[in-house]
Amino acid sequence: MKNFKILITNVLVGVLLFSCSTPDEDAMELATQYNDILSKYSKCTSQAGFVQTKSKAYSAIQLEYEECEEKYSSDAEKSKLFHDVFQKETQAMNDAYQEAYAKFIENALTNGEWYKPCIKSGWYIYSFKEGKFNIVGSKNAIDYSLSTDTIFFNDDEKNVVVVDFGYDTNSFTMKDVKTNESVSFERPTDRGKICGSWYYSGVNCTIKNNGKLVFGALTYNWKLTNGAFLLNGSNAGKITIKDIDHFTVGYEKWSRTYKKGPSSVSFLFDKDNQVDDPVEKQSSSSGSGDWDSVLDDFEDFVDSYVKLYKKAMDGDMSAISEYPKVLSKAESLSNKLSNAESDLTSAQLSRYTKILNKMTSVY
Repeated sequence: MKNFKILITNVLVGVLLFSCSTPDEDAMELATQYNDILSKYSKCTSQAGFVQTKSKAYSAIQLEYEECEEKYSSDAEKSKLFHDVFQKETQAMNDAYQEAYAKFIENALTNGEWYKPCIKSGWYIYSFKEGKFNIVGSKNAIDYSLSTDTIFFNDDEKNVVVVDFGYDTNSFTMKDVKTNESVSFERPTDRGKICGSWYYSGVNCTIKNNGKLVFGALTYNWKLTNGAFLLNGSNAGKITIKDIDHFTVGYEKWSRTYKKGPSSVSFLFDKDNQVDDPVEKQSSSSGSGDWDSVLDDFEDFVDSYVKLYKKAMDGDMSAISEYPKVLSKAESLSNKLSNAESDLTSAQLSRYTKILNKMTSVY
């Protein structure tokens, strides 16, 4: 009973002190608590750590902050004073936290190269350097700007993505803010670094992730085993990767060749990109503008077809007579596009798939 009385007394004293305090005093006290916890950001070594530290700082004062807002809600002048003092006292700490958080993301993103781990054998490699998104092996870089954890690409589609490094800087997830589609990246393996197009001894060659090496008119099987570069099972020499654009096999020097690449980062989220090469697909496509025109026709057809289908489902019998003509056109367009898959860019293939999905989704 004695301890209970002490507890009651302490609570009453606390209430009395709280009721006698001024708006600026309340704000100063809460700001001190908030700043003390948020200052721990200096020890954060992961993006998750930064986010959790900010959350802890808010959670620690949330209840008392809301009580103060309620306490001064009937007096506009006191309410304003409370909010103004709290903001003023926490501004410097918030700015320092935000600057450190943004710098952490920038350093993690721009430090080294990345590839999509869904292809464990490696494929195309990407980098973020000095405001340019580079696809290694692609001539054209795509400009971007970074706002803390959000990347704004200056590509054809003005894509915006959010990056999440989680608890380390060896991998991250990129999420498209428009579609909510995500794709993961991690540090490339040596195998991934040497996939692509190369120039050696006056001849262009291609090292493919399927284990084939095309050298002029010849094709070899290749492997990397314990630092050795094997061609058709024979040791061609020790491989040394100088940088992303050069490697040597024994004393033979190889230099990467560059081709025209995609003008949009949307291919990163394409399912077909799991097996295809965006740079090769873009550069090998002839008359890609013609295919864009065909896709325009295909999308117009699908839109008309969906309307006709809904019309028929509503019991309008006049739609039945229109079906033969519509289906004939559908077959012609579909066959033409299906046969052109090797000539379409990744972006065009993605658009083709989305148009098909638009048609099938009505069933």
